[in-house]
Amino acid sequence: MVGISVNFGGGEQPAWGVTGKILSNDKPDQVVGAAGATWFFEGYWGLDAGIGYTFDEGAATLTYDFLNERPQFSVGWADIDSVC
Repeated sequence: MVGISVNFGGGEQPAWGVTGKILSNDKPDQVVGAAGATWFFEGYWGLDAGIGYTFDEGAATLTYDFLNERPQFSVGWADIDSVC
């Protein structure tokens, strides 16, 4: 998955970034595991893991960023196998 993400919570302002994630399944309409890295526009990196949901050509994830100790929400394009 490649997309945008936002870290929130932790008593800080939301932080936006560009993310790349590996998903545990490439079928549509599935709950998946997700792990990835994010580069934030403020100039720092994050590493996260959590869960997500796949759609026809994308995914949404809710993960925890271990480097920045904050929850993260991401959406983006994913190479999902089509089911005729």
